[in-house]
Amino acid sequence: MLLAPVDPQTLGVNLALLIGAVLLAAFVLIAVIAVWTGAKIGFWHLRRDHAARKESSRKYRPNGGPCPPSAPGICGACGRPHDQVYHLPSGQRRCPACYAQQLKESS
Repeated sequence: MLLAPVDPQTLGVNLALLIGAVLLAAFVLIAVIAVWTGAKIGFWHLRRDHAARKESSRKYRPNGGPCPPSAPGICGACGRPHDQVYHLPSGQRRCPACYAQQLKESS
C-alpha cells in the first residue's frame, strides 16, 4: 500500500493550524486559571472585610466608643441567656438589646 505524496503547502498549513490550536488552548487554560484565582482572591477579601466589620461592631458602639467586656451569659435585665452579655463596671450584666436600651434611657 503506497501513500500518496504529501503536498508541502498543505502540510505547512495543517501544522500551522495545529500549533495555533495548541497555543490557543494553552492561552484559554491560563486565562481560566487566572480568572478563577482572581475571583477566589476577591471573595476572600470580601469575607475578610465582612468579618472585620462584624468584629468591630461587636467591640465598638455606633458612636465609636468601646463596649464593656463581654462573654456568653444571662442578662440581668431580661433574664435570658445570650452569646454576648456585657459586664458593666457596676456589676450588672446586660445583653446588647438591654444595654442599648439602658444607654438610650440614660441619654
